[in-house]
Order: sequence, then structure tokens, then C-alpha cells
Amino acid sequence: MSQLASLTSILRSALVGPRVMTHALKFDLGEEGAILIDGRKDPADVTNRDGDADCTVTVSSDNLVRLLRGDLNGISAMTSGKVRISGDMKVAMSLQALADRASSLLASPEAGLADLEHQDAAENVWTAMQKRPVDHDRPLPTPTRDIQELKKDFDAHGYCLIADALSPEQVAALKMRVTDQLDGEEEAGIGLKASMGDRRTSNLLVKGDIFQQVLLHPIANAILEHGLGDGFLISTVGVVQTVPGSLAQGLHIDQAYLGFPTPVPVVANCCWMLEDFTEANGATRMIPGSHLWDPDAVAARYEHIGTAGGGKGDNPLGTVPATGKAGTCMVFDGRVLHGTGKNLSADQTRTAIFTYYCRPWVRQFENPFLSIPDDVMMGLPLPIRESLGYKPWFLCGGYEIPGTPAPMDVVRPMNQVRRLEPGPVMRP
Repeated sequence: MSQLASLTSILRSALVGPRVMTHALKFDLGEEGAILIDGRKDPADVTNRDGDADCTVTVSSDNLVRLLRGDLNGISAMTSGKVRISGDMKVAMSLQALADRASSLLASPEAGLADLEHQDAAENVWTAMQKRPVDHDRPLPTPTRDIQELKKDFDAHGYCLIADALSPEQVAALKMRVTDQLDGEEEAGIGLKASMGDRRTSNLLVKGDIFQQVLLHPIANAILEHGLGDGFLISTVGVVQTVPGSLAQGLHIDQAYLGFPTPVPVVANCCWMLEDFTEANGATRMIPGSHLWDPDAVAARYEHIGTAGGGKGDNPLGTVPATGKAGTCMVFDGRVLHGTGKNLSADQTRTAIFTYYCRPWVRQFENPFLSIPDDVMMGLPLPIRESLGYKPWFLCGGYEIPGTPAPMDVVRPMNQVRRLEPGPVMRP
């Protein structure tokens, strides 16, 4: 008996007895076929017809077995892309009751599925890491200004390189302002130095109008919208400068703080190269395609390898340097494994501005309403203020009423409706 036939039989048996669903639910198993449960009938009708349903669960037959057994967590399965649900989510909630009935039947030798390997627990991590679910014929990203090619690189490899994103004049001016700021903060005793030895600063929007230009770049913003959707927010704007002898950063993903994997990026980063990025001076190390790896394999082998994980600060094996000329901008997916490279040079720095973004329902790293003074906020161009949180997205970020835009001519409106009580005439 095929796995499709076995699953169909088990689900049919599981639905005998008190009704657990009253709608139509379909399991779309791809090329393996489909299982349609019509819960509107009593007893429920279970067939392999590929008909319409109130809710469709797209999943492989192996993962459906794991889901029904309880070996695969439903939320994790959805965020990792192993399960996709479309249609009425209320119908999907009946899956738990169905799984409760089916789990004992799946363990029976008569089911023909008892010997199915628990791949999630047994799969060799190294084998999983070698899977590159990307277009193998597509070469690694090289700098280009073709938006369609940039989007393809971003999707396939997790990053893309915008050629000549900044002019030589912009690069020179930005580098001078950044260097002065780093030196000034260091002299004042407030400079940030990472454990790897590089120099850093953040909250750049209050440290010079010159930094606004990178937030208004049309090509970079087109790639960000491609990755994060409309309404993405500015999360933080900062600088990282490697110096001779600074160590490699531990490999990490930029959205690890979420605590769960996602099938699409929730954050993205732009790296604006103010000096040539070379392997010698610590170009960012990337693992192309790792944004599409199994999240368990990512965590088991690579998360925090380097100085943060007790390593020696050398460039991790299996990484490639994202090199580029000064003026290049690298846009990368928040799920791709990466880290600052080791600066092996005798006399070179590697300076970059990093503009970090998130989807409009995620909390920003820098709270702009606490970090940016009122006079600076009001001097920012409208598109930047909107991306800092002044423009609502759906019901998020509204003024007084969810989804309502705030007045844009003041930092903090003062005419909110406050406590009121009806007067004597109005009282019943």
C-alpha cells in the first residue's frame, strides 16, 4: 500500500465516531496527491479528490505523518515552511483533534508507516548543511544596478551587491564624518568597541544630516521592499569599522532574537561600503544560500561560531567574503549566516554604514522617539519619518485610533481626547 493510501485509510478511521470537524479540509501533498476531508458529511467523507476546501494544508506526506504523530510542532512547521496553510484558519484548528485520534493508529504496524524515520531528529547535521536549495547554476553575486538581477541574487543567495550605490564624493564625505565621529567618541571616553576589537557607533541620524541620503536610495529601497514588503521600518543606523588585528565576528543571523525560524525574512540589512571590502581587511563573511537551510542545521553547526562562541576569531570555514569597491551597497536577508571578517592587514581599516530594517509589525532596535531629539526629528525628510514609525501599517502604529495616521507637522500631538464624563443634561 502506498503512503498516500495508508494516510487516507488512517484519516478515514480516525474520523469514525463523534464529529471533530464540520468543514472541508484538504491536505495538498504535491506530486504525491491529495487527501480531501469533507466534514460537512456525517460521517466525514475522506477521498483523494483534489477538490475545493475551506482550508488547504500544503505539506509532504512524510511531514504530515510527523505532524499527526506529534513529532513536528505545528507552529515551527509553519514558520520553517514545512507546512503552509491557506483559507479558513478556524478549520485548521481542528487539526489537533484529528491528530489526537490518528496518532495511535499511525503507531500500529498495520498502518504501514511505523518504520518511517524521524528525519527531524535523525538527519545528519552536516548533510543538512550541504543542502543548498538554491539555483546551482546561478553564480555568486557581483555588483550590478539591474534591479531584477539584484532581486534574483537576494532570493537565491540571501544577499546582493548594488554597484556604485554611492558616488566617490559621497563616499569621501561620509567616511570623513564617520571617522570624525568615531575619533570624537573615543576621545570622549564613550566609544563602542566590540569584543573582536572593531570600532562602532549607532544612532547616526542625530550625528549628521549627511547620513539621511543612504536611507533614501531608490535601488536599495526597492530590494528592501522586495524582501520585507511595503511599510518596512528603519530599525537602526550605525557604523562598524574593522582595524588591523580585529577578529572575525561569530557567525549569526540578524533575526535570531525572534526565537523562531520564518519562511520569509523579517529583517534585512544594508551594508554601505565606505572603503574597498577585501578579504585582507575583513570583508563580511557570508554563507550563500544559508537563509534557506533547515533552521535546526543552522543552529546546530554555525550559530555564534567565532569569538562569541569561544573560537579563535579566525574566518569560519565554509564562508566567502562579500568583496566590493567603496561605494558598493550589500543588501542581505536577515536569515543568512554572516559575520564581520578578520582584519589580516597591517594598515587598513574597513569602514561601513549599516542600515538595518524590519517588517512594520516588529519592534525596532533603536526607539526613535527616545533616541532622536524633537528638533532633529522634525528636520528629517518625510519618507524617513514615515519609516521611523510615523506612518501606520494596517492597524499598527496608529494615532489614538489603530491605523489612523498621526499629524506630520509636530513630533508629538497634544490634542488627544482625554478623560471625559457626560454633563448633567446628558445623564439619563
